[in-house]
Amino acid sequence: MLPQRRELTVYPTGARRRGLVAVVIFALFLTAYEGQLAPILSLMLKDLGFSKVVYGLITAASLLVGAVAGYVGGALADRIGRVRLLVPFLFLSGVAVLFMATAHDVQTFTAARILLALVEGIAVAGTQPLIRDFTPRVGRAQAFAFWSWGSVVANLVAAAVAAATLGFFNDNWRSQLIIMGVVSIVGAAVVAATLQDLSPELRRQIRVSERDVVETRSAIARISVRPLLNNPVIWLHVSANAMLFVLLGTLNAYGQTMVEETFGVSVSQA
Repeated sequence: MLPQRRELTVYPTGARRRGLVAVVIFALFLTAYEGQLAPILSLMLKDLGFSKVVYGLITAASLLVGAVAGYVGGALADRIGRVRLLVPFLFLSGVAVLFMATAHDVQTFTAARILLALVEGIAVAGTQPLIRDFTPRVGRAQAFAFWSWGSVVANLVAAAVAAATLGFFNDNWRSQLIIMGVVSIVGAAVVAATLQDLSPELRRQIRVSERDVVETRSAIARISVRPLLNNPVIWLHVSANAMLFVLLGTLNAYGQTMVEETFGVSVSQA
């Protein structure tokens, strides 16, 4: 897409707006799909010769790097533009996955995993504000619900692809990373060709409009969050969600390996 076509000067409506939201959700799916190693974890650990504990430590380190990268990426997205940041880092994340496929030792794998977390963290930082830009206030809950599907759907797709293709590649775990890398690069090209950003002037108008709404509501009634923080039901809800994410993260990383070891099935069956 040409630079002059990258920015929208008129706010999109109808099918055009919904299409842009769909492209953003697709971009998020790509960033989540690239790091799905659970379907091939047992094969990878056996080939590279390190334990699940070491893999867990590498994953934890990459998550920390990704968190910091997301924080930095959020500031960069506001400064240079969401799409201008998202597209090149989507391409870089695909390259990082292909680099991971070349790993033959723990050191190379660790470097590739952390590099992937770094570029993915920056890329994903641009998707959330784009969802915000392309959805009116009344539609954001639904849009963010679809946005949050990224990691779950990506895990499902990675497992389905592994089940369907591992047999063709003699259970070679690198084949799945090559598929991921190719899908990611092709997907990044689709995003680059279809996604547009709001112009600074248009985004400024939206921000001013929203600020006026917030200020008007605040003038009518100033609501404190202190009663919420003192409510045990709120903390119960937060604790339940925290435990749910621990379960999700565990199954997301080790689910297929747990099935293999518990039921004695093959990697493709798991």
